[in-house]
Amino acid sequence: MGKILTYLFPLFGLIPFLAAILHACNDAGCMDNRSSIPFAQFYQKGDLRSTISVDSLTIYGIGQKNDSLLVDSARSLSSVSLPFRNDDSITQFVLQYNYDWNKNRKSNDTLTFIYRPYVYFASVDCGVMFNYTLKEERHTRHILDSVIIVTPEITNQNIENIKLVFPAKENEE
Repeated sequence: MGKILTYLFPLFGLIPFLAAILHACNDAGCMDNRSSIPFAQFYQKGDLRSTISVDSLTIYGIGQKNDSLLVDSARSLSSVSLPFRNDDSITQFVLQYNYDWNKNRKSNDTLTFIYRPYVYFASVDCGVMFNYTLKEERHTRHILDSVIIVTPEITNQNIENIKLVFPAKENEE
């Protein structure tokens, strides 16, 4: 019995040590959002005060290594989060209109965002995260009228960074 205790005694000291290590590795003390993702809302040309809803819109990323589908044929979509790549300074998205917006103008638009990613130390509890400084945007104008950068500094704050402005549909004018 003495030999068994001799071998087990070091394990009894190891168990509290491992429990302390595992407890220290959790993020229970961090209550902040740790994702810095650009937030875009949809507007109609001529009225940038109130958002609009867009139907049958699919949004996906270009050149992503994994599944890049963000929105699949969404109905009544008035906003979208557009995650940037932290391993590059350019991210592109396709807006695929799954209906005829304006009489035979069924098309896609491409959004290109040029930015500077940087590491931001949030706190001891939350650690680090990537933030972004949005430098420039480019877009096609098949349907999309304009893109307005509202807040170029993209942090973990839940605020609007981008306005996507659409023309009025012909039957609504």
